[in-house]
Amino acid sequence: MKHRRKVIASIGCLLLATLIGYPKLFNTKTISSESQCFEPKTIEVIVQERPGSDSLPILQSVGGILVAETPIINGFVAKVPADSLIKLGQQEGVLRYAVSHPLSMTGDFGKKMKIGEGNQFKRPERLDNDYREIVEADAVREKGKGVTIAVLDSGVGSDSFSKASLNVVRSIAINPKAATPDDLYGHGTHVAGIINGKGSKAVTGIAPEAKIINVKLGDDQGNLTEKDLLLGLQWVYDFKDDYNIKVVNLSVSSDVAGSYIDSPLSAAVEQLWLSGVTVVAAAGNDLTNPSNIDYAPANDPFIITVGAVDGKGQEKAKESELAAWSKHGLTAQGVLKPEVTAPGVDIISLLSEQNATLAIEHPEAVINKNYFEMSGTSMAAPMVSGTIALMLEANPSLTPNEIKSIVLGTVVPYKNITDTAGVIDAKKAVEIAKDAKKFAQLPKYNNTWPLSSYMVDSGSTIDWAKLGWGNLDWAKLGWGNLDWAKLGWGTYWDSLAE
Repeated sequence: MKHRRKVIASIGCLLLATLIGYPKLFNTKTISSESQCFEPKTIEVIVQERPGSDSLPILQSVGGILVAETPIINGFVAKVPADSLIKLGQQEGVLRYAVSHPLSMTGDFGKKMKIGEGNQFKRPERLDNDYREIVEADAVREKGKGVTIAVLDSGVGSDSFSKASLNVVRSIAINPKAATPDDLYGHGTHVAGIINGKGSKAVTGIAPEAKIINVKLGDDQGNLTEKDLLLGLQWVYDFKDDYNIKVVNLSVSSDVAGSYIDSPLSAAVEQLWLSGVTVVAAAGNDLTNPSNIDYAPANDPFIITVGAVDGKGQEKAKESELAAWSKHGLTAQGVLKPEVTAPGVDIISLLSEQNATLAIEHPEAVINKNYFEMSGTSMAAPMVSGTIALMLEANPSLTPNEIKSIVLGTVVPYKNITDTAGVIDAKKAVEIAKDAKKFAQLPKYNNTWPLSSYMVDSGSTIDWAKLGWGNLDWAKLGWGNLDWAKLGWGTYWDSLAE
């Protein structure tokens, strides 16, 4: 009974998770009146099980507590005693595991990453933006109508001004420590406004008629771990068909470098990508070492990673310059990131509320009470997400690989560019999305990179038709590691032959 009590999760934690809208993540078999919300000297881990294994006996053997099941990687998230990590890895049912950073190995919580950490702030000169002109969004008739974008961030404001300015159709809080799915921090509302904001032209988003799903990841102070992001991606995967989610915006990043091959976050974004959801991630900000690019999920070769340029007030992509802090370079596997750039300097967008944490910490960045100015790749990513919504309104049948082909094939080189990650061009992208002949002439995105190890052995079924697998270089994908019996993909050959 001693070990069984340890694997029981807290009733209080479960009730809170239920109240904020996502009981499905939590396993009801773990309820016990003797449980606690937090046991000291434990570490949050992300575990991938061997097919046919069960989380409960695994955790019983190491005195762990189940937090949530994560079928997107055929695994689960748990809290495990710090001195039981080696034993966890030795369990027959465990294929692999990763620590959910940032957590210290002593079992105490270390410095947590904040959503949007590293963004730049300054006093706005006036309520004005030039990003729509730079990306040519003003030249496009489409407004994102009929397209749903999931924004995984610090939440979205629920004040009357934010509600009137955004088209939020669902809100969910992932972390049970969050008292509300509302944005009390201030980052997520700013990101959502860049995609979907309505109002004067100065603050109109790229896709003002798109629908927004607000997936709040961390706590109310903007703190989060990799576990929160994984559970947010799991939620999107579970409900993508219910809400017709076609795009995911990730203006968040792990704060621990590592190979995408070894990252469960990479497996989750790849799973979404292969199931027809286009994933967009911010490259990250680092003024002292901008080439330090190897952080999940931005380092994953499947998804679209976005860097930031400074328009310099010229309203022309070709006159823009790369922001000094915008991460760019090669990952350890040789993946060139980011693939595209967008304006990310001195961007004015919605403020969730006047008492938001960022507004209190940076009062100089508040303008007209309802708006806020920030700089960062966090601001550039939603411009690409919004542009993709315009493309999908123009052509709803586009797959993620086709979208990436068009976006990469229509970028505009900025001043002194040294790689191929030019500035997105909404006008050209939508034009090609509508024209099959022009698309046929465009170079196709050709992914020659292997999947994350968590993806290859996940036991998940991949819909190769949605992947657009005819463009893949099979010789380089390393399929020798696949257990074809586990993939269950034989059913898709039947559908492809019809």
